[in-house]
Amino acid sequence: MFSSIRVSGYKGIVDLNLYKIPRILLIGGRNNVGKSSLLEAIFLALDRMNPELLSRHFSFRGTPSIPLNADALWRPAFHNYNLSEPIEIELCDAKSKLLTLKVRHDSTYTEYNIQQPNIAPADSKKSSTSSSGSAVQALHITATYDKKQVQDSHLTIQGQGFVFQVKHGLRSRVGGVYISSTARSSPREDAGRFGQLDLENKADQILRIVQLVEPRISRLSVIAIGEGVEIHADVEGFPRKIPISLMGDGVGRILSITLSILVTTDGVVLVDEVENGLHHSKLPEFWTAVTRACITANCQLIATTHNYECLAAASKSAAMIDPSCFSYVRFDRAKESGKLTAVQYSNDELSAALEAEFEVR
Repeated sequence: MFSSIRVSGYKGIVDLNLYKIPRILLIGGRNNVGKSSLLEAIFLALDRMNPELLSRHFSFRGTPSIPLNADALWRPAFHNYNLSEPIEIELCDAKSKLLTLKVRHDSTYTEYNIQQPNIAPADSKKSSTSSSGSAVQALHITATYDKKQVQDSHLTIQGQGFVFQVKHGLRSRVGGVYISSTARSSPREDAGRFGQLDLENKADQILRIVQLVEPRISRLSVIAIGEGVEIHADVEGFPRKIPISLMGDGVGRILSITLSILVTTDGVVLVDEVENGLHHSKLPEFWTAVTRACITANCQLIATTHNYECLAAASKSAAMIDPSCFSYVRFDRAKESGKLTAVQYSNDELSAALEAEFEVR
């Protein structure tokens, strides 16, 4: 879990600081204000050893294939498309230790390739070897944890793919999952998470949560057909099991979120537009289940929302279980500077604002 977050130079975020982050943080604000960008930045720090770390945000947002060059893949992640200014992300954990990630475009990086021996003319009876350097499109990615270096690497684009050259690298100690607002989670990944929980005799816990959205489901199971693996459901009135991917968005959404939380012990789950696919009448039960799951797994949830009912349901559920585990942040942009600003509400403050019918979304 993280107690504070700082992001600078990522997309529309010039410099943003959040403090006293609880177990569950909801983020609101107008469209295109930077809510999703914050989630992407956090995941960037957790996924820093992935060669696609600075291009995965396209798939999160449902963007089709992108040309394999720095201008198309990397430049959009830098503030104002400016490759000369670095991206910096700082995450302070519960032990007050700081993980700092820095990503900068390295225009001077040269990759050296050792060539075959050059044979001199026959009469000289001499031979030599040579190496030549060629400039490549590169990112220099460094990270420190508790002031100790945990990563020093270069990511380059060569031919039809990425090359990740790591001088020093340790994966993040904190596990992270990103759930997009548009794309469904991978059926294979959900099946793997369900299988892990089923081994721990927690399948019934997942079933009860899914039944909040679809009470006709009586059983969940993982089934492999050919090379595919997917969760299937026994549904009242149907003669055979139904793949979860063929059911409504609400079932798949609540299943993916709760599975991710329960397997990400001591980690962070990031959910964009958490209420998508869920009917407003189911939100109180959803938030009660999610809050309890976060506490059980000691998992932190950071999510965005535009929905008033979602915000109210999250606040009420936290008030009944543990008011200190929840807070809300509203993003806005200063009219003159355009800088992203954040106003944070404790659960008590949010409850009072909602009761007074103040607009806090």
